[in-house]
Amino acid sequence: MSQDGKKVSNIKSAVNDKQRKYQKKQQNMMVGTIIILVIVVVSFVLVPALSGIGSGGAGSFVFGKYGNQQITFQQGNYFAQQVESVNNMYRDSLGNNSNVDFLRQLIWRSAFNQTVVRTAILDETTEAGVGVSSSGIDRAIVESGIFTNNGSFDEEAYLSASGTRIKEIRKSLEEDMKVQTFYSDVIYNQQRSQAMIDFLLDMGETEKNFAYARLNYSSFPQEKVVDYAKGNENLFSKITLNRITVRSSENDANAVLQKLESGEQSFADLAKTYSTDAYAENGGSMGETYKYTLLGFLTEDQASSVMSLSAGQHSELIASGSGWYIFQAEESASAPDFNSTETVAAIRSYMEREEVGLIEDYLMTMAQELPLAAHNTSFAEAAAAMGAESGETGFIAPVYGSVPFLVNSPGNKTSDSLLSAAAYSDEFFEKAFVLTTPGETSQPMILDRSVVVFSLIGEQEGFKYPEEYEMYIRSQLTNELSQYKLGELQSVFLSSPKFKDNFNKTYSGLFES
Repeated sequence: MSQDGKKVSNIKSAVNDKQRKYQKKQQNMMVGTIIILVIVVVSFVLVPALSGIGSGGAGSFVFGKYGNQQITFQQGNYFAQQVESVNNMYRDSLGNNSNVDFLRQLIWRSAFNQTVVRTAILDETTEAGVGVSSSGIDRAIVESGIFTNNGSFDEEAYLSASGTRIKEIRKSLEEDMKVQTFYSDVIYNQQRSQAMIDFLLDMGETEKNFAYARLNYSSFPQEKVVDYAKGNENLFSKITLNRITVRSSENDANAVLQKLESGEQSFADLAKTYSTDAYAENGGSMGETYKYTLLGFLTEDQASSVMSLSAGQHSELIASGSGWYIFQAEESASAPDFNSTETVAAIRSYMEREEVGLIEDYLMTMAQELPLAAHNTSFAEAAAAMGAESGETGFIAPVYGSVPFLVNSPGNKTSDSLLSAAAYSDEFFEKAFVLTTPGETSQPMILDRSVVVFSLIGEQEGFKYPEEYEMYIRSQLTNELSQYKLGELQSVFLSSPKFKDNFNKTYSGLFES
């Protein structure tokens, strides 16, 4: 039999299998409905990997590595499809949000993490010797709908596809089936004992209410911000710059520089034509730029040379890991004005990103004085005297993370950012929930960009569901455990010694701002 004949024979067999399964499914509609729901959930993860098969692009960017497999972004590959998928989830947020740069990085990081997990799972299944039969892939091709026409498998469309496309489809489906098998074996088919469910439900048996005093990062005194800046004045000098970024090659970058020096085109026109960064459409204008911003992608010597440019002067070609730069100064650099509200705000913002330890150490020292002060007056009065924000948590259960069916777990208080952070803090449970006597105060801890002290107000019996809801709650809690395992699995892979994370460097090279 010819190769084409074998392919059609295998596919016909798969079609027949599909028809038999359909007839059986019709005999048991309830079971069928459940299966369809499961397929929909799985398809959300797996189908995007098929939509871009056969497409490609010249650009391929390496964001990391797991084992021997590079994790790349290339038009049409799994990473690219996940970026699009996550972007669609955030579409409404992107509409009017002023912090688009943050959301974009969040989207790309989320898509990258998903790609890392998929790559890691394929690595694990390969090591374990997990395989997929050829007939299994044949059935998957039929069920995928890739070659479906008017509700039926189209043999002609299948046979007319190129060998390369068929190979790509089969490889992608094989990977999808391995990933699905891994999830089924490791996550979804795990049995949960009734004793485990009982234990989890009993976690909410006792609830405690706390008063809190909170010193936000903004409590760090302005004079301390200025003192830091004066000791690091070089970081906060600023200059008005234009920039051209060339990523293709040094020869191309030199050609652009020669056009600039010959006067063939203006800096702005060259930026619009040849630059590949976010400033290109504005003629390369970066606006006022602090030296610490330049140090994010240049060496100290390179940044200093840029800061030394006089008005109208341009730099030589500057090489970095992300490409080649040409800078032009609109105005010469100026020393920081510590009387300027805008400058001090920029310095504070820098400290909250790069020197947060200095802020936290200062606030921790302040907070350590609170228990003694509260002993002499009251907790609320001591907090007010210190300029701390104060409030109550309300009654909460000692439940880590977000467990929707344990009603008063901290993670369910989504409108309260402090409790949302506390829900995932070991320190919170270790320092606050050990308090047993009303009025007893905790040691200070860092939560939600602030230093916080808790004081126990009282405790009560936790929320319990009526008996008629028990079976439903137990079922849902089993599902919650599976979701928790998914998050735990991602943490395991992202902390694996096999994983090399180059996300920040590559992302910055693509989207420097």
